[in-house]
Amino acid sequence: MDTQNVEEPAEIQASLSQVALPEFEAIIVHRKVTILDANQAVATMFGYELAELITLTMLDLMQPEARSIVLKNTLTHYQKPYQVVGLKKDGSTFPLEIFHDTIVYHDHNVQVTAFQTISDDQSVDQVLTLLRQSKQQLEEKLRQSTTQLRFLNERLRLELDERAEMETKLRVQAHQQASVAELGQRALVGTSLPTLLAEATRLVRQTLEIDHVAFLEFMPDRNILLRQTGTGLPAGCADQVAIQLSQDSPAGRCFLANEAVIVEDLASEEQDKTNGFLHKQQVVSGMWLVIRGNIQPAGILEVCATKRRLFSEDDQHFLQAVANILALAIDRHRAETQIKESLHQKEILLREIHHRVKNNLQVISSLLALQEEHISDPGMRQVFKESQQRIRAMALLHQQLYKSASLASVEMVPYIQDLVSYLKRLYDTFEQGIAFETQLEDVSLEIDRAIPFGLLLNELISNALKYAFPHNRAGTIRIKLAKNECNQLVLMVSDNGVGLPAGIDIHQSTSMGLQLVSGLARQLDATLELDRKDGVSFKLVMAQE
Repeated sequence: MDTQNVEEPAEIQASLSQVALPEFEAIIVHRKVTILDANQAVATMFGYELAELITLTMLDLMQPEARSIVLKNTLTHYQKPYQVVGLKKDGSTFPLEIFHDTIVYHDHNVQVTAFQTISDDQSVDQVLTLLRQSKQQLEEKLRQSTTQLRFLNERLRLELDERAEMETKLRVQAHQQASVAELGQRALVGTSLPTLLAEATRLVRQTLEIDHVAFLEFMPDRNILLRQTGTGLPAGCADQVAIQLSQDSPAGRCFLANEAVIVEDLASEEQDKTNGFLHKQQVVSGMWLVIRGNIQPAGILEVCATKRRLFSEDDQHFLQAVANILALAIDRHRAETQIKESLHQKEILLREIHHRVKNNLQVISSLLALQEEHISDPGMRQVFKESQQRIRAMALLHQQLYKSASLASVEMVPYIQDLVSYLKRLYDTFEQGIAFETQLEDVSLEIDRAIPFGLLLNELISNALKYAFPHNRAGTIRIKLAKNECNQLVLMVSDNGVGLPAGIDIHQSTSMGLQLVSGLARQLDATLELDRKDGVSFKLVMAQE
């Protein structure tokens, strides 16, 4: 043996004692078929030196026809004795029986093979015959295994193809569902109908990878379908293309039958004026679905391809979902349009009512002025004059509403300016030397609060003009309207005139004007305070609704 691999005889014997071998004299230690060690009996049996054996493999010691059997049994750890034909160094052959087992060698699990020559009564030819039979059986098993493996491979390929097809289908469905969700979200956020229709045709074309998509609007007054919004067609070529409602066109049949129409080969359709447009665009296959509205169909969703295409059931479900979203959006658009038209008509009517109320109040004021001319009693004349003022104050409110952008409330700044201008002219404040100072914030009041507020303001200014500056005394009237830190409205009307007589209680006064002011403050659910310092100052505080 090679001196590097030699163990003491006792140690080799101890290692080999682990293996339940027959009484063999020739033993080789190997890993797979690579020889690691051997004893002298092997070298003598095969005609090699020990050093030469270490450079060989198990297969080098076998006749070529036996090598496949030895390799198989070695790799599968076959543990029964079997017969092969050995090959000596000089090329001669001899019948041989071998046996494989496993031992621990140098701390590793390795195989050990023992050899024993066969008696002379069993020739090499007989062993070779047995080997050939074994080889044929092995080849047959291999062919069967190969056939079975091919069957399994084909079955696996089919399963993989089915899985790939299913995955593709799921991806398509997921893409279609995402497109429907996107379109639905756009419809929910109130996207304008023209934009939504354009977005829908774009999404359908992109999702189905189709050539062109269009919305055919139903025109009930003309009983036709009008190709409106579309994508994938040359610019302007589809604008205002009318389709008659008849059986001669796919779109007409779809609308009349109220169900989807699928055409796989448009060339088989009779070409006429109704579908001539599609032939010009080289359309081969298409699908048409009704966009159903609550009252009547809104139109048709048209999907066309310039190459032959088979539309799947999933395609139809996807397009129907898109058509349903468009139907809801169109119904909502129609309802909103009707509501807007109705509101516009009501707004016009309400403005006209305010205008007529203002005119009627002016007529009443004029009638009171005519009646005043026939009254000789100064006190009664003053009553008529004050009544005219109050009616005029209300007329100004209706005039402001008529001019306002919103009929729900009155902008108080222009109203106060108009009221002050009217009272200036009425009392001729310029001749008396009475000036006005205003400090007004933008405030709007509902009509049911604006009328008592305007009457109260009219009374406060009128009282100041009548009583604060006697004997042509000059002075200033200040009007302030603002919001305080509690978001309450604060109205202040003050003057630097002679003031009120001592002892007058604004809440218990017998004066018609002060009684009216106190009552209007209660109607507004406001607090009214009086300050007599440096003239008179009225402060009204009211909550904003």
